[in-house]
Amino acid sequence: MRQASILGGLLAVALVGSYWSWTHPPEDNAKVTDVIAVRSDATTLKSVTWKDDKKTIVMTHPKDGVGEYVWFEVTETTVDKSKPPAETDKPADPAKPDDAAKPADPAAPADPAKPAEPAPPPATVTTTTRFEGSAQANDLWKQFGPLYALRELTIAPGTTLEAYGLDKPKATVEVALEGSTVTLQIGGEAYGTRDRYVSIDAKVFLIDDEVLRPLEFAKSRLVERALFPLEEKDILAVSVKNGNDQRVFTQKNADDRPKAFWADVKAPEERDVEASAWLGKLFRLRVKDYVEKTDVPADAKPMFAFDVKGSKDTWTVTIVSAQKAGATEYYAVSSYNRAVVSLTRSLADEAIADLPALFDGKKVEEDEAPAPADPNAPPSPVPAGALPPTAMPVPAGPGGAPPAPPAP
Repeated sequence: MRQASILGGLLAVALVGSYWSWTHPPEDNAKVTDVIAVRSDATTLKSVTWKDDKKTIVMTHPKDGVGEYVWFEVTETTVDKSKPPAETDKPADPAKPDDAAKPADPAAPADPAKPAEPAPPPATVTTTTRFEGSAQANDLWKQFGPLYALRELTIAPGTTLEAYGLDKPKATVEVALEGSTVTLQIGGEAYGTRDRYVSIDAKVFLIDDEVLRPLEFAKSRLVERALFPLEEKDILAVSVKNGNDQRVFTQKNADDRPKAFWADVKAPEERDVEASAWLGKLFRLRVKDYVEKTDVPADAKPMFAFDVKGSKDTWTVTIVSAQKAGATEYYAVSSYNRAVVSLTRSLADEAIADLPALFDGKKVEEDEAPAPADPNAPPSPVPAGALPPTAMPVPAGPGGAPPAPPAP
């Protein structure tokens, strides 16, 4: 009887433990480690730089009046396909007109005394792109302070590093700290995973692929695409400026999403159907690319501006348009992006096309669909006080120029 009680108690403990494990999983039960590859923290980490034969990616973590953020500068060297390499054209020797006019004999043997001329190298072009990092970039920055490894490998004496792809590293990562720089030699991938072998000061570590791969492909994976850092549920009010007109909308019942709605500040308890539809389009605007201020055409015309207010901060955005290569391009300056950005054209088209109806004074009932925009309507007027195109505003921060790199 006593034995049955003991076994029953152990079974109960096992069931409770299983239930706890099921309902409280670890944050990362696959790759938990306490092996430190690079010792650093928020105060000593200055920059992280990826280098390979095609690109250099510099990740920094500056701070301005808006706050802290991650900033990238990507320099790439690619083959210029518009200028294919060609044979060197040598002018004919005027002293030997007959030889110059005489065609070469394809069957004639090559002159052994005259070495073959090497093929000209392909034409290349170097481009530099600068952009603000997304929330995932912030997470990545934290993973380098300190940088953990999955494990440290024990290398037997006389063992070559070829098996780890470290005899000819594919890239390097330079971690700049306060007063020193640690260089990571990036080798091959572990069998069965994409985790990478890394050499640091004659030690070999296995580093999680989820740390290195986002850095390697930062230009496609870590770009901040939003114009402001708030989800719709966190927005308290939106102010829209169109020429001399301005409308302010407040969000009601934001904490209860099924009952949430947008209202004009002049009628805060009345749902504004048309404003709700238009604001939905406004919130879908996304950054396509970060561009230099000089890349925006000089004849760019401001379209409208808006402010987005949260519980702590207000973010200001100005939208402009320009004709480029026969098509309309849209650009934005946001206090959040700290640079000039281009917008996804289709999404900007929708918001701008419906903007005049937002200010026409006609009320749309809740069971009535908003009137479609008139495709022949003139473009929205320039917002009052907008700067001329040649003085396109750039908010505080890098504004298209990279922050000064920290001294190694």
